Amino acid sequence: MESVNKSATLKGKAGEVHTYAVPGVPRFKFLPKPTLFEAIKLRTGAVGLTLLNLGVFFSIWEFISRLDVLPKIFFPRPSNIVIELFKMAVNGQLWFHSSYSFMNLTIGFLLSVAVGVPLGLAAGTFPRFNAIIAPYYWSLNSMPRLAIWPLLVLWGGFSIKVKVILIFISAIMPILINTIAGVATVDPALMRVGRVLNASRMQLYTKIVIPYTLPFILTGLTQGMSRGLVALVVSEMLGSGRGLGYVIVRSVEEFNPAKVFAMLFMLIIIAMVMVNGMDFIEHWAAPWRKQKQLS
Repeated sequence: MESVNKSATLKGKAGEVHTYAVPGVPRFKFLPKPTLFEAIKLRTGAVGLTLLNLGVFFSIWEFISRLDVLPKIFFPRPSNIVIELFKMAVNGQLWFHSSYSFMNLTIGFLLSVAVGVPLGLAAGTFPRFNAIIAPYYWSLNSMPRLAIWPLLVLWGGFSIKVKVILIFISAIMPILINTIAGVATVDPALMRVGRVLNASRMQLYTKIVIPYTLPFILTGLTQGMSRGLVALVVSEMLGSGRGLGYVIVRSVEEFNPAKVFAMLFMLIIIAMVMVNGMDFIEHWAAPWRKQKQLS
C-alpha cells in the first residue's frame, strides 16, 4: 500500500500526474496515428474532404477524357460540362428549366405528403378501413407508374397538372405503406399505459403513435422523393416543352453529351437539396434517432 502511495505522484510531460495505479502498469495510453483519410478529415472537416474527393475524381476524369481513349460522344470532358452550365446560366435557360422542374417536383411531393401521411395513420389505426383500401394501394404500388402516363395525357394533355399527378402517384405509395407499417409496430403496452392514464385519442396519437411512427414516415418521405424525381424526369422527357428532362432529350437529339451530363448534375443537385432538407427535418423532428445512430 505504501508503494502505491509513493508512486501516486509522477512527473509527466504536462506536469505532475496523479495516479493510483500499481507500479509497472502503463499510465499513458498512446493512440495510434490517424490514417491519411482521418488526418485530412480532421484538418479540413467533412465539407473539405468531400470537395477534395470530388476534385480528385473530376481531375482523373478530365485527364482520361483528354487521352481520347473513349469517344467524346460517350465520355465528355468535365470542363466542357462546366462550359455548358455556364452558357445556360448566362442566357437564363438554366434557371428557366430547373425552376420549372423543381416547382413541379415540390408541388407533387407536398401533395403526396399531405394525403399519404394522414391516410396511412388512419389505415394503420383502423384495420377495417385498411382492409377496404389495401387492394387499391397495393395494386397501384405494384403497377408501373409509367403505364398510367398515356391515360393521364389522354385526360389532361401535356399540362403541368398531368406531371404533378404522375409525381403524386409515384411518391405517395412509399409514404402510405411506410406509415401503415410504422403504426403497426407501435408497442401495445404503451397504448395500454396511455389508456390507463385516461389519455384521449388525440393525446395517444400526439404522444405515442406519431413519435413512434415518425422514423417510418421519414423513411417513406425519402423513398417517395426519389420516386417522384424519377416520375418528373420521365414526364418531361415524354411530353414537355420545358424542364430538365426536356433539355436532356433535346441535347441527345443535338448530339451534345456535355449538356446531357450538365442536366444530370442539375438533377443530382436538386436531389441532394431535398435529401439534405429531409435530413434537417429528421434531425429537428426526431433528434433521438440521430443520437441512437451515433451511439
